[in-house]
Amino acid sequence: MKTTKAFELEIMRHNVTPAQFLAYVRQQTKRKGISFDMSSADFTREGWSFGYMNALPSEKPCNAETGTDKPYNKHTYIRNFDGTTYNEIIEFQFDDDKTGFGYYYTVQIDVADEDREANTAETIAHTIANRAKKAEAQEARAAKIEAEADEAEARGYAAQWWIEAQRTEAAKLRREAAATREAITASNAQATAEAPETSEETESEEQTTAPTDAAELDNLKAIRDDITTDPNPDTIRAAQDAVNRHFIEIDPEDIDTPRKIRAALTDIINAIYWDIAEDITPRTTTTA
Repeated sequence: MKTTKAFELEIMRHNVTPAQFLAYVRQQTKRKGISFDMSSADFTREGWSFGYMNALPSEKPCNAETGTDKPYNKHTYIRNFDGTTYNEIIEFQFDDDKTGFGYYYTVQIDVADEDREANTAETIAHTIANRAKKAEAQEARAAKIEAEADEAEARGYAAQWWIEAQRTEAAKLRREAAATREAITASNAQATAEAPETSEETESEEQTTAPTDAAELDNLKAIRDDITTDPNPDTIRAAQDAVNRHFIEIDPEDIDTPRKIRAALTDIINAIYWDIAEDITPRTTTTA
């Protein structure tokens, strides 16, 4: 695969204030023709971290994206489906009350035109294969749990609540497997599509998606409130189902306590919030 660096810039500055460092970065990026518009308020803001890997076009806007948004520590990494990559890091460490060391790095890697389509197809095929393995594992686990519950009931050596809990867990795994296979079907259809959607179709889809996202945002907040104030079996199950709607490949151990579920719900709420915000304010970083 042939790759080229559309741009690359690394900056290190000692004995400067954060404002002086940002001003210098702004000056140097402008000289290189690189987009950079971070303000002092943005640089000191406490945000949130996020990330996903090996996504499909039907699920996310790019194959992988990670980000850190902490005071004086910002990092954005994006890998598109065609192989193009964008990375930006900006950090500042204080040596005293006012001055310190600033570091900035950014790079954008482009891919030769003849490789772009092949990269996208390869990414889709690889991720579909992983999804298939995931669905098989989920179904196998569900079958094992169901068999254990049936045996326990037949022999009478387990409480009824435990048996019902096992069957509930098995049903959840089967729902996850069904969702995984639905994602595979959608991705196969997308991979074999002859032409992309027109801009008119895309605009129409965005208009119908935004209200749904807003409604889901309110719904998830209500579910999180319920599990916070009254973490009973019903609210826990509802919250787990809500998480599974958004995370196809989440490990059941990651949502086996109210605290973990609340954390997962918060991540989803933040992601939906920023998706809605980006419909209004597009990103300013260059992503190829």
